[in-house]
Amino acid sequence: MISKKFTLFFLVILCLEIISGEIGFTTGIYILKPAIVGSLIYTVAKHGFRENSAFIAALVFSLLGDILLMLPSENLFLFGLGSFLVTHLFYIAVFRKKATFKPFLTVAFLISVIGFFLLILNNKIPEALTLPVLIYMFVITVMGITASSINGNKIAIYSLSIGAILFIISDSL
Repeated sequence: MISKKFTLFFLVILCLEIISGEIGFTTGIYILKPAIVGSLIYTVAKHGFRENSAFIAALVFSLLGDILLMLPSENLFLFGLGSFLVTHLFYIAVFRKKATFKPFLTVAFLISVIGFFLLILNNKIPEALTLPVLIYMFVITVMGITASSINGNKIAIYSLSIGAILFIISDSL
């Protein structure tokens, strides 16, 4: 169980990072953005490294992706995207253990992602990025499907589903 102290600490870091972004405090972003995921890695590892190793690996690759995308080099974009792709492959592995295939949900996700991809294509995505972005969108779609297909308590299912949908929309935009 996550402690109230950690939740408060996490929310403070999150709010400070958002404020840093809004006021253009780059140093704050460079420190706080990795601290957000770093604190999650620490907390998950503290609650059992071995049984949470795939989840921790996902968080580590997410941290790496954040760092790569923060660095001022366009050449690192594909490495950042690749890091996030690996992140979602680990999430799929974690969610798949508790997921049951739901055809309607799968079709709904696929239609949504196809729509987003067509929208992105219409916005003149650079040709060199079309295939990597398509692959990435496919993987996050599978992550969304598996996250929304887990069996368990309803709060966890709804939270994961809403989180996955909001993530896919955010990344697509």
